[in-house]
This record gives sequence, C-alpha cells and structure tokens, in this order.
Amino acid sequence: MKTTYERFIEANNALSKCYEGISADNWSKFSQSEQAAACKVEREAVSSFLVNNQVTFANLIKERLQAAGHK
Repeated sequence: MKTTYERFIEANNALSKCYEGISADNWSKFSQSEQAAACKVEREAVSSFLVNNQVTFANLIKERLQAAGHK
C-alpha cells in the first residue's frame, strides 16, 4: 500500500510529464480555455492533496509509524 506522500509524488510526476508533453510553441497557440483544460486532471489530482491538507509532516510521520507497526 502506498503512502499519501508517495501518491502525492506520483501525482506531481504525472503533472510534470503532462506539461513536458506540450511544447512552448503549442502552448502559446492555445486559447485560454485550451490552456485551462490542458493537464486539468493532473492539476486537480495534485490540488486535492493540498486542499485536503493530506500532505503534512504530521501525516507523513503518522503513516511511517503505522507502517512500522506503532499505534
């Protein structure tokens, strides 16, 4: 089972890869709505971790302790 932090890193990597797939020339040709739609799923995935306050030091420590068998 992956930790919240690992899932957050994966979401960030997916977002980076999505933006890397769009050249600067293509981006400049996009309309505002096309820019807003580009990588929207990936942006929302990263945002949900931040908005829901899932990626905190306290959560990271809690998950590590649970993985080590501490209560």
